[in-house]
Order: sequence, then structure tokens, then C-alpha cells
Amino acid sequence: MSLIRDIVSQEVIDKGLEALKDVNNFPAVNFFRAMGFQHTSRDNIKKIFDFLDREKRGFIEIDEVGNILGYFNPGARKLTPSESEVFMKAGDPNNTGKISFAGFSAMVNPSN
Repeated sequence: MSLIRDIVSQEVIDKGLEALKDVNNFPAVNFFRAMGFQHTSRDNIKKIFDFLDREKRGFIEIDEVGNILGYFNPGARKLTPSESEVFMKAGDPNNTGKISFAGFSAMVNPSN
């Protein structure tokens, strides 16, 4: 978690999570914007990706996506299946069932 706090403050994380506390309100791109990640370097986006890739396989799968808010704050809610699907579609445009770093980077910072 301290890795993420090196990139963005806990206050910003808490604000982003507060905005997403309601179920079925998880616009993936807006979440990363709320965290300020779209303004971060490609190296930091890679660090965030590695942080979220809990199983260290080089990609993020739907089973990891459901818990993504909890990675930022252990008390955060889990994503619903429909929210997880929206997240997957945003980062997996080829519908492979896996979000690669390239897909994640494009979702976090479309101008990268």
C-alpha cells in the first residue's frame, strides 16, 4: 500500500473511494482520474498495475477486479459482478479475459 501512497496521497485515495461507495457506481476510467493517476508517469502506471496484479502473472483477471477497491483500502466494498465486467471491458478491448499492462495503461491514461 505504501507504494500507492508514494504516487498519490491517502486523502486522494479516500476521496476516490468515497465517490464510489454506492453499488453499481464504478466507472473505471473515472476512478483512476479521481485518484489522479492519469497525470502520472508510465513508470508509476506500471507500479500501480503491478500492485493490482496480486498474483504476479503479468495480467489482471476478473477475480482480482472484484477486490480492487479493497487493495486501496481494506474496508472498501467489493465490486459487483456487473461493475467488474465494466472494468474488464475498459481494460480488455480484445475480450481476452485478461487486462494486460498495455490495456491497463490505456484505461488509466488514454493519452499515454
